[in-house]
Amino acid sequence: LSIIKPDGVQKNLIGEIYSRFEKAGLEIVAARMMHLTKEQAQGFYAVHKERPFYNDLVSYMTSGPVVVQVLQVHVARSLPLISTFCRGLSSNRSMC
Repeated sequence: LSIIKPDGVQKNLIGEIYSRFEKAGLEIVAARMMHLTKEQAQGFYAVHKERPFYNDLVSYMTSGPVVVQVLQVHVARSLPLISTFCRGLSSNRSMC
């Protein structure tokens, strides 16, 4: 799951971001523009609840429309990408 944040939507960067995903070997299998509710943003970022920036993050993510997309990696073609992605994860390493 990936979210293009409100400033990316406002600056009309969706196409450029999608192009980068595709060049990196990712396939966009579903996408939806939406306005996150406070409850949705709080749930998505719950892992940061105790951090000092949490309330500002929730406010920012609910300040305008976002684009939520589901990304798929084709493992046979993208093993180096998956390795790089997994090394960059800060939490939930069980996904890799």
